[in-house]
Amino acid sequence: MFLKALFAAAVTFGLLASSAANAQVKILVSVFVGPAHFIHTPYKAWGAEVAKVTDGRVVVDFLPASAAPPPKQIEGALAGNFDGAFMFNGFNGKRAPFTQMLLLPFLMEGNAEAGSVATWRTYEKYFNDLGQFEKVGITPLSYFQFPGGHFFSGGDPILSIADLKGRKMWALAGTPTRVLKLAGVDHVAGPAARLAEFVQNNTVEGVAGISQDAIITFGGLDFTKSATVRDDARLGVPNFIMFVTTKKWEEISAADQAAIRNISGEPFARAVGKAADVAEAKRRKQLIDKGVKIVETPEAFKQELIEVSAPLFDAWKKSAAKMGVDAQEPIDFYKAQTAAVAAGN
Repeated sequence: MFLKALFAAAVTFGLLASSAANAQVKILVSVFVGPAHFIHTPYKAWGAEVAKVTDGRVVVDFLPASAAPPPKQIEGALAGNFDGAFMFNGFNGKRAPFTQMLLLPFLMEGNAEAGSVATWRTYEKYFNDLGQFEKVGITPLSYFQFPGGHFFSGGDPILSIADLKGRKMWALAGTPTRVLKLAGVDHVAGPAARLAEFVQNNTVEGVAGISQDAIITFGGLDFTKSATVRDDARLGVPNFIMFVTTKKWEEISAADQAAIRNISGEPFARAVGKAADVAEAKRRKQLIDKGVKIVETPEAFKQELIEVSAPLFDAWKKSAAKMGVDAQEPIDFYKAQTAAVAAGN
């Protein structure tokens, strides 16, 4: 009788152990932008690929709507409302100071695909070992960027800092608002997701620091009468982290973690960048078809903006010194990688 009981207990234990080993891990993801935004396609494709490369042991589910405001994605995840998200690094300066290099004005001269891949490569080479996000309880899986920020007006084109000072402006939180503040421009700031409440009620007369896709995606098409655009004069580039909580990540086996990393990082950054470039081209045509006057940023305006932005580069140098990181080397590397990716490497 004793042997039978012992055998039964052993079988039961074995079954429980086997069940635990094969337990499915579910990652619940919050996406703070609406369902029409281009990122849903590559993000959900990544989720499907996660299930594929882990043979269904890890499954990604997406919430139907954001479970936290754009600046609170990390807080929402750490509170247990969801397990993963992507978040604008303009809100991460204190918890991860290295991200501010990726947001410097006039840094990006390529398209979003090249810049996104360059962002990931720069992170891996210079910032990964800092572990700044890991210290707050999240595990980065990728970094990427959207097309750079331009100027949009409800009237005549914005062609100088004097034009900015002559209007009520809205600026994207982060680098664009810092540049406008340094230039002495009175403005309101916020995440792109809140743009509509300002432009649709005629609260502002101009918009600074968002892409051609964003001005339409976030409700500014009817507002826009002119746009000031130039590839090498972007006021800033929205740069993002894609992450899961470390708590959730540690539920995944080492083998499955490795498989997920193989489809995240650079592959995910490239996929998002490609989607962003397609969206940007589509939105530019939409602006033109709507009759929006698109002008190239004058060189004199660009130089004005570069001059007033100098304190941001000085701040980065001081921050880099505190982190024990060379200030200029990752900037040069990022630019070189952007060019390399654009050339097909």
